[in-house]
Amino acid sequence: MKRRVSSATTFFLKFIFPTFFLIGFSGIVIDSIKTFGIYEALPFSIGLLIAIPFFYFFFFRIKEVEMDTTFFYISNFRENIKVKIKDVKSISENKFSNPRLITIEFNHNTEFGKKVVFMAPLKFFIIFTEAHPLVRELENIVTLKKNNLQKYRE
Repeated sequence: MKRRVSSATTFFLKFIFPTFFLIGFSGIVIDSIKTFGIYEALPFSIGLLIAIPFFYFFFFRIKEVEMDTTFFYISNFRENIKVKIKDVKSISENKFSNPRLITIEFNHNTEFGKKVVFMAPLKFFIIFTEAHPLVRELENIVTLKKNNLQKYRE
């Protein structure tokens, strides 16, 4: 049975929030230019230029991730792929974001690249020096899968 490991808010944070924010902020920039002129609207324009890479890094590239005992099921809401758990090279997280961005790196390229980023479910009261509990759990699962596979090869 599949189990969701990414945040339930992935669709909202990937599509809806950035769309409304960027459209609204662009409207403010355009209105500021019309009302005050280009030089007075410069801070808003710079803010918009800063927001675009921020949204790319935190929201546009995130995927929805589910798993079962054998595979990770990864979706960008248009395409779905499955990758064997044993093909995971490493799991890491960005400790300076909340919710945390977790990166799964694979031993080979997938349709979404060699790395997949997803947003972990929100956990309150995790300080930036602590690992998200999901990261430790996924690392343990991957280690167990690789160890079982090595036992059968010997």
